[in-house]
Amino acid sequence: MGFRRKEISKKVALTCGIMGKNFFEGNYMRQRKGINWFFVLMFVVIAYFSTVLISQQIHLSHVNDSKRIADKRLDAAKAENERLNKQLNDLQDLNNIERLAREDLGLAKDGEMPYQPAR
Repeated sequence: MGFRRKEISKKVALTCGIMGKNFFEGNYMRQRKGINWFFVLMFVVIAYFSTVLISQQIHLSHVNDSKRIADKRLDAAKAENERLNKQLNDLQDLNNIERLAREDLGLAKDGEMPYQPAR
């Protein structure tokens, strides 16, 4: 009875694909011959994603450097714009225009004698 039960369970296990023939013959480890393609495929996938990650990090570093340079140029342009706006406001004030005409161009009002210091 015990032998018959063992044969039936062996046939059921083999039919269902639960255990291979070597399991019942005492050879529990399956003998592998050739390349294990699963590990090769996993290595290739990991290598691919690693290179993609590294290239993205390098690209991100270049983008950050470009952003830093653009921010410096923007700050310089804002400072220049501020300086030019101040100069424009000064040139729209009549008192400043008169002062510049007297100092830089040596102009005088009617009846005034221009004074020029000796150089």
